Amino acid sequence: MKELKYEKWDCVVKKSRYQNNNNLALILIDKNDGSYVANITINTDEILLEPDLAYVKNYSEGEGMLEALQEAGLIEEIIKTKKVGWVKAPLVRFNLADVEDINS
Repeated sequence: MKELKYEKWDCVVKKSRYQNNNNLALILIDKNDGSYVANITINTDEILLEPDLAYVKNYSEGEGMLEALQEAGLIEEIIKTKKVGWVKAPLVRFNLADVEDINS
């Protein structure tokens, strides 16, 4: 189980895959009550990203997400940024060790 602190929440990171392109999807779940906290990743029009790559939602209500992920040791590398609407999202390579599937 991979844990991190995001804003005021003690969280657990869970992984899944987006249905339309099978890209990595990560979310934060409250460690104490199991409730949803935030999306870590966003889905873009890119298909067939490597299994450990995803774009991070580091804007709007996700501001500060990249820093929290880095502090928790979840990011191995920031590869590039992509313009998504009015904002830019970083494409990162994740260290998925200890990140459990959303169904576990």
